[in-house]
Amino acid sequence: MRSIPSNLFSKSSQTEKRGEELVYSLLKDINLSKNDVLLHSLNLDEGVRQDWSEIDFLIISQRGIIGIEVKGGPVKFADGYWYVYSDKSCRNMAYRKRKSPHVQVSNALDTLKSNWLRDLHLGPIPYLKLAILCQNERRLNDFAEMQSEYHIFEEDLLHQTNLKNRINEALDYFIEHHNKKATLNDDQIKTVIDRLRPEIDKPIPDYRSHADAIELAQEAFTKEQFDTMDYLSIHDRLIIDGGAGTGKTFLLQHSARTENDKSTKVGIYTRAKGLISKFNKVFFNNKNISIINPDIAGDLIMDDYFDIVYVDEGQDLCNLEYIEIVDKSLKNGLEKGKWRWFGDFENQFYDRGNYDEEVLKLLKSYTANDSINVLTRNVRNTPQIVQSLTTVTKARIGTTVKGNGKPPKSVKAEDIIEEISKHDPNYDVEVCILHPDKIAMDELLKLDWASELAKKGAQVSSIDDFKGMESRLVVVFGLELSLSLEEFIDLYYKSISRAKVICYYVHHPNIDKYLIECI
Repeated sequence: MRSIPSNLFSKSSQTEKRGEELVYSLLKDINLSKNDVLLHSLNLDEGVRQDWSEIDFLIISQRGIIGIEVKGGPVKFADGYWYVYSDKSCRNMAYRKRKSPHVQVSNALDTLKSNWLRDLHLGPIPYLKLAILCQNERRLNDFAEMQSEYHIFEEDLLHQTNLKNRINEALDYFIEHHNKKATLNDDQIKTVIDRLRPEIDKPIPDYRSHADAIELAQEAFTKEQFDTMDYLSIHDRLIIDGGAGTGKTFLLQHSARTENDKSTKVGIYTRAKGLISKFNKVFFNNKNISIINPDIAGDLIMDDYFDIVYVDEGQDLCNLEYIEIVDKSLKNGLEKGKWRWFGDFENQFYDRGNYDEEVLKLLKSYTANDSINVLTRNVRNTPQIVQSLTTVTKARIGTTVKGNGKPPKSVKAEDIIEEISKHDPNYDVEVCILHPDKIAMDELLKLDWASELAKKGAQVSSIDDFKGMESRLVVVFGLELSLSLEEFIDLYYKSISRAKVICYYVHHPNIDKYLIECI
């Protein structure tokens, strides 16, 4: 069956990776009907402080929609927990969960059905939920809540034919006992794929609030990104230009994973501290991917070391000093080697610093057709945040998805906690506090409201260090310290654009004066 994407991304757990690689190798070589599509890697390795519903594999077939949860190691049930082990002898526990494998996939598929596919009116088609236990034997099945018809065991994975027969048997059983006899035609399959394909590299959350619904709408549109991914697959040298929120970092992660799965040595350059930390977490188990801050690279970079190089927040590395570092580390150099340079080259408002227009022209001359690939669709911010950014900064933000959010709001410092508690009384929301470099973090944390949020788990970062990052709720402190209108516009753009749904900035009369000048 056709697989999207065409390669299997690595997992953080070797146990999970081993099982998913086995299942993938079997699934891609079988068909359940004349038109089957296999989706995988629907989840990201990170999902910090959020409840993600994950699906390891999703099959869209004429016969129905099938969700599959894979457990690569032996599974045992004890004391109310489901334990997954990394070895056949069950001496080394990999992890444990309260939910059984079948409940996990059931919750995930129910979320997919109700939140993503409900409006498609597909009819009474089968939504089949399967758990694959790669190192459990059927004859030793003594688990509670383990209906054998919906579980696939070690002996079912000996050959593609075995797995195909087991899936078809499970489908037949489900159709017979639930009277779900409708099938999907080719147009319906295409509609489902078009909707889900952009989400392959993103998690499927269990949305429970209005803000969740906005995020769902935001993450559902990435067709432009996938067009760019297709472009990335056929050209060696590309510049990808886009405003804040157009998904540049998402594209980089997807492409770097793809290259890494080819056993390619990948170098990722960026000066943004937040991105360096994020990439180190995302690519923790990818031995062939190196994350490099060119400011401290020094002699660590070898001549012709990387097969391909990625640059994020590339406007900050767009000068002769930095391109020489990158050029030296890339096989065949920047002129003939393989690289992707992601940046926000148009929206440079203040202290352009390292940005050199002539260097960008030089890089452009190395690309396919002497061109720059431009992203125009904002996939991060609500329309209200985009409108504010456009009005104040006159920046190229691009069009965005629909969503009934709110514009950035001025809030007095003493009211910050109260405002955030309106969203969750326990402050259990994804929060980031951003501040200009001229404010020291330890000084900021002396403020009662900032200290309390930090204790609850809020991230605290300088505005520049948070480049390329995002947070559901952002609190910006210190915009009034701007010494000029240009500096204010620069800080406003780089901070407000980090908010996915909700943004507050701490009130000060000087901010009002700058906003009046902008408007």
